[in-house]
Amino acid sequence: MEVFKIGAWIIAADTEEEARLFYRDETGREAPLVVETLSVYEEIAVPGGGSALIRDLMNAVLDERNAWLRMGIPCDLHYPFLLGVRS
Repeated sequence: MEVFKIGAWIIAADTEEEARLFYRDETGREAPLVVETLSVYEEIAVPGGGSALIRDLMNAVLDERNAWLRMGIPCDLHYPFLLGVRS
């Protein structure tokens, strides 16, 4: 997965197009023309203060989804997800 900054949203998705669709579905607005690709080694703020590497946040979500799959709960492992909001 890659990480894209669309507006203030930081979204993990397999492709930029999937990130754009996720943004549109969640906000009801079209994504701006410029979409920035971020490194997984960048730090972003996390709720409750502090910061974390994008890679660590992504791995936590993917680990959680893998756990759901092991328990037999249907889950799309590679469905885009929001990592955070940054100005």
